[in-house]
Amino acid sequence: MLKDKLDRWSAWSSVATAAIAAAALLVAVLQIFNSNDAQREATAQDTYKEYLRLAVENPDIADGLTELPTDPAKRAKYSWFVSYFLHSAEHAFSVAPTDEWRAAISSQVCLHKVFLSSEECQNTLKLHYDKTFRDLVGRALTKCT
Repeated sequence: MLKDKLDRWSAWSSVATAAIAAAALLVAVLQIFNSNDAQREATAQDTYKEYLRLAVENPDIADGLTELPTDPAKRAKYSWFVSYFLHSAEHAFSVAPTDEWRAAISSQVCLHKVFLSSEECQNTLKLHYDKTFRDLVGRALTKCT
């Protein structure tokens, strides 16, 4: 009788040990996923922050242009500036496609609508950016005043 009770307790303790180990494994996996998400969000924030730093350093182009420069050097500088914005925005949006990021990106799209609406830029968007992000840019362009 005592041996039977000990055998049952032994079996239950083995089951409990396995359940605790499985729960610990699950917690570890969740922590890894959460850590990866947090790292991606931090990278997106840093990338966008760098774009904003560039905007502060380049106020002549940060608020957009009403017409595209004809001077090749100025046009290239502006084109690369907007490309950096697009890269930063796409990265941030892919990590966290929230309403807040949509609003931030849309306001910046509208600042650069002359360039972003150009055929040159539209062709580049199709080649270099994800469809979901292109759709966000396209919707923002239609709502610019």
